[in-house]
Amino acid sequence: MKMKLKIIASALAASLIIAGAIPAGARFNDVDENSEYKNSIELLADCGVLSGTGGGDFNPYGLVTRAEMAKIAAMLADAPEIPGNSLFSDVSASYWANGYINAAAQEGILTGYIGGYFAPYNNLTYAEAITIALRLLGYNSSNLSGAYPDAYIRKAAELKLTQGMYFDPNAAIDRQSAAYILANAYTADCADGGKLLEKSNLSLSDECVVLFDYQNSADEILTSAGAYSYNGDKTAYIGKKVKLITDTDNSVVGLKVVSGDVKSAVIAGIAGNEVTVADGGVVSTINIPNASLIYYEGAASSFSTVKGQLSAGDRLYYTLSTSGAFTYGASGGAEQPVMAGSVDLTGYTLIKNSAVCASADSMDAAYIYPDEMTAILYDTKTSGMLQSAFPSKNNAESITVSGISYDLSAAASAQVKNLAMNDTVTVVIGRNNEAAAVYRASAAGSNYGIESVTGNEISCYSSSGGTVLKLDNTSRVIYGGKDTTFGAIKSSLGSDLQITVYKDANGAYDYAIIEECELSVPVVASADGDNPYSGAKHFIRGGKRSSASAIRRNDVLYYSEALETVYAYCDTALGVYEEAYPNQQNPTSIKLSGKLYEVETSAAAKALANIDYNQHITLLLGRDGGIAALASAKSGAEDVSAYGVVLSCGRKTVDGVTDYYLTCLNADGTTTDFKTNSDRSHLVGSAVHYDFKDAYFAPAALKNTAIGGAVDMTRRKIGDRYISDNCKIIDITYVPDSKN
Repeated sequence: MKMKLKIIASALAASLIIAGAIPAGARFNDVDENSEYKNSIELLADCGVLSGTGGGDFNPYGLVTRAEMAKIAAMLADAPEIPGNSLFSDVSASYWANGYINAAAQEGILTGYIGGYFAPYNNLTYAEAITIALRLLGYNSSNLSGAYPDAYIRKAAELKLTQGMYFDPNAAIDRQSAAYILANAYTADCADGGKLLEKSNLSLSDECVVLFDYQNSADEILTSAGAYSYNGDKTAYIGKKVKLITDTDNSVVGLKVVSGDVKSAVIAGIAGNEVTVADGGVVSTINIPNASLIYYEGAASSFSTVKGQLSAGDRLYYTLSTSGAFTYGASGGAEQPVMAGSVDLTGYTLIKNSAVCASADSMDAAYIYPDEMTAILYDTKTSGMLQSAFPSKNNAESITVSGISYDLSAAASAQVKNLAMNDTVTVVIGRNNEAAAVYRASAAGSNYGIESVTGNEISCYSSSGGTVLKLDNTSRVIYGGKDTTFGAIKSSLGSDLQITVYKDANGAYDYAIIEECELSVPVVASADGDNPYSGAKHFIRGGKRSSASAIRRNDVLYYSEALETVYAYCDTALGVYEEAYPNQQNPTSIKLSGKLYEVETSAAAKALANIDYNQHITLLLGRDGGIAALASAKSGAEDVSAYGVVLSCGRKTVDGVTDYYLTCLNADGTTTDFKTNSDRSHLVGSAVHYDFKDAYFAPAALKNTAIGGAVDMTRRKIGDRYISDNCKIIDITYVPDSKN
């Protein structure tokens, strides 16, 4: 009987399918997540009955020919090929499907037309697909009453093979509709009382609910009927009512969804019978009556019994009636906590203390749910003496701090290894009184903004002025929510960070917390010296201490209210706008003259959406090198990035088109390949000014022109000309006024 399943898969592989069998739980790229055909397609794939067309696709809208279905029918009926002379005038003996067509016709599953022809190339119709499915189930004109095809269509509806389908019986059927009818036939009752899937030695269970796999292994699926072996993607079925398709080992090979209208959300708070949930940025409240059926930690219970055990951060899978009333739910399984400062929560709905909040503190315990775009935050902290760790400090599952026990998250357990008994510690308390983080506590720290890091010295500034912190490589720091050493992270520190230094009872350095400054959204300076922040006392431009007067038009400005500091970024990039990803209307990144840049702000995305490809544009880059804004290429915003040195010239083919390209060394030390419309080898070795014409690079060689005027080192100008930050004056001579 196992051989039968292989035969079925082989049959469909030559017709509905082109590729080999798909592993259990496989999903197709081109089958919409909300498609009514999705479960049928995946059920047949999980059972090894069909697969896709290659490359992870199924081609749901492709059509099926009568010859292809003849092979499927013959294989499903276990009817061997009948080679030799064809039974039909339009099928030759040498035709690839001749033997299958003869077999299907002899079995009475797929017959020809009046006149003795079969029409092998014709597309299969809905009426024909329904007829074949019913004949495979043992139904034919002898046990159906009425004219064809009405009698078959009525029986298919009775057996729910076509439930929810609207179709013209004479219209060509597509692959997804054929899969839907076959999947329903696969689990339907045959005329003799058995089931088609039983021919493959499979069984169909009674209805059950897929539950959250609490404490189950990765190759198990937990249901209200018990746990079963299953190697597929069970997360797609949690909370759904299903019938299990099992083999002789009682392992699940596929699931037939009975009711799949299940909502998935994260519990944000519980007040009596009102449960606040978050999903995809939307926060709502549902009422759950006390008697409602809730599956929690793998067991069926009532809401009144388990609501005291549920908490913010639990997932909830639930269904509502047509009137919006709660029917049943399945819950369990929070994520592991991380420190909020160690992850990017942009675009997430943040829930703290059961309410939506605008931002997270870097030391909040954060439980992250990417599917629901939600983060549950906990900001409670407590300090005390570390008294014990169980079962040991190096493998702690729980700790006792000043007489109170806390279970540990995986991250907190790792932190306890670096502590000593009787240390005064601070515990960041997460959900269910879990210790999300544990670190050595101290008196209130001193807060500084980081200007630069040189070796083991950190140049800092604060409201009281500048200072230099000297640390050892082994000095303890907490960075990105992780307990580490200064030596391990110093090379990654930049100028938009802040450091809080804690000292021990003797006034010596104990540890420091380094985190990103909380900065405002970026704005673009509209003029030289433009400072829109009246409370600013400090200015960092290009990673160096500066002043408000040094700000230049088109600088990208951020502000830290806590540090009273303006951070000015002056990097730009110019070139030809080649492509946007994922599309031009909603770009999250773009290609500019062969280089990729992430889009940092919605304003920049909106500006890019209004620009056609092959235009010359200038990007204003923000703190992470992303696109904060755009400047006109002819705006007068002179910058050293508009100059470079030509390293080489040659022809190369990109996307099938051969052009000349110049490789230039840019002012920031990077190189870029620019497409030109002609051979410009004569510019190799020359310093050039970047310009573009008709989407081609049109550089102009710089002339050796002297400049002069008053030197302003604060604004870095000689006369009316700006000089780059790394430009140095190596000699000064006196030149008397001269008319010559």
